[in-house]
Amino acid sequence: METQVQTCTFFIKSKSRYCKFPRYKDSNFCNLHKGIEDELCDGAHEKLDNQIIPCFIDGRHFVSRNKIRSHIRKCSRVRDIAYELRQPFCIHINGPPHQLLDLRERLRAKRILGIEDNNQQSIENDSSDSKKKLVISKERLEFVDKLHDFCISQFGNNPHFESRQVNINDLNLNRHDLQAISISREFSRRLINDGNPISYCNSENDFTVDGDNSLVIEYGAGNAVLSYWFIKECQKSQNKKKCSKFRSVIIDRESRRKQMEKLDESISSIRLRLDIEQFDINALISLCNDEQIPKESIIEKMYLSLGNGNIPWIINTLLEQKIWVYDSSGKQIQTIDEVKKLSKEELKYILATLSNGGGPDISKIEETIINNFAKKPVHKIFVISKHLCGNGFDLGLKSTQGAVKEMKSGSMLIIIMSPCCHHRCLISQHLGIEMLEQPDLQNNPFENSEDCFKFLTSISSWSTGTNDYRSDYGFKAKYILDSCRLFWLKSIGFTNLVYHTFTSKSVSPENILITGIYYKK
Repeated sequence: METQVQTCTFFIKSKSRYCKFPRYKDSNFCNLHKGIEDELCDGAHEKLDNQIIPCFIDGRHFVSRNKIRSHIRKCSRVRDIAYELRQPFCIHINGPPHQLLDLRERLRAKRILGIEDNNQQSIENDSSDSKKKLVISKERLEFVDKLHDFCISQFGNNPHFESRQVNINDLNLNRHDLQAISISREFSRRLINDGNPISYCNSENDFTVDGDNSLVIEYGAGNAVLSYWFIKECQKSQNKKKCSKFRSVIIDRESRRKQMEKLDESISSIRLRLDIEQFDINALISLCNDEQIPKESIIEKMYLSLGNGNIPWIINTLLEQKIWVYDSSGKQIQTIDEVKKLSKEELKYILATLSNGGGPDISKIEETIINNFAKKPVHKIFVISKHLCGNGFDLGLKSTQGAVKEMKSGSMLIIIMSPCCHHRCLISQHLGIEMLEQPDLQNNPFENSEDCFKFLTSISSWSTGTNDYRSDYGFKAKYILDSCRLFWLKSIGFTNLVYHTFTSKSVSPENILITGIYYKK
């Protein structure tokens, strides 16, 4: 009989499973994660030259400690990140975006390694050794029912339990196109053709979408399938004799070979390779609405947060590792104080040198912004997304709070966003979490709102992974988590909030759409 190989006990949070590599000798970890164990547990880890540690630039890949500096000099992520940070409308924060935070710090903070009492708190010791322990009790499930009933009283019935038919018969379309068309037609049906629910904010009692004064922003766009079909649907409401170009901003972390926004000549678009929390939507809208801005100040406004003491975090990290950078004159920059004295142009030069052709030509993006976006006021802003995962959805919603500050009187912001992956939500970024602490909800079996939130995110996966009573509780958990978001949107002034389906579950199991309107008086 073959002996069963014991696998590594390192839990990979991004994949929600344990490492599958065999253990290294007597360790509980494989050869790769053994180095991380040494660093976290061994007080003399500085002496271990062959230690495996996360890369200082991107903690999602690893390198030997004695090769870390030589690795950083040629790490491809330096080029990619430097390109991201030299794009227009990039917010320069003190550290990397949330998903690029130093893995070692996250391991210490979250204690996701199987060390000491971690097993007793979060890991269930079953035969497969691959499941998180989840405390389920009758009291907890009953409280979920109470929360669910409270959300229904605030935002209407839970559409997860309602069936929806597909009304698109084109067999040549793939599921991504079907989903995008369904979202676009749902927008058209509810906001244009169905009783005109927002006519109160339009003196002519007619909601039309004009490309001249509209702006479409898509988060987590991928190939921009949604933007493409959404603008196609908007064009139907335009006067056929005067069909103007639509302005579109595509936000996505990854580079894409197929970019559907370029297939339609009626779309004037810019594609920014940014994380949502790095995108300065305030500066974009301000640039569009400022009709008096001098031409020489337009480019300066694109890089509003660069300079003046704001240092791109990639430069800061390189200097901390004693890897010097050079300005345009060839002078070696060795300290943070020297960087703080540099002008915006010098910082852009350093980032351009580090990126070394890591993406599309920035000057062409700037030219498009100058010609098609700057000094052209926006009256309707559409923030759209299709299946924006976890807290990316919350970051997208939160960006609207800043956007409304730059909007002109009489303009409106419309959100049309589809959430997914509720199990990946984090309480530190989830919006409206205070709804879980409503005084009307008594006999709460959870210690605090964080405990309740973790339980809801855990059971949300039941909606697709089970087919018994747990499936219903999974859908209830999703509805509660999304109701927190609706609660937050309502608190900042959004109206006409609707939580509904846009297609059938056969086309997409995640078939929920959140729509809402902010009208600035």
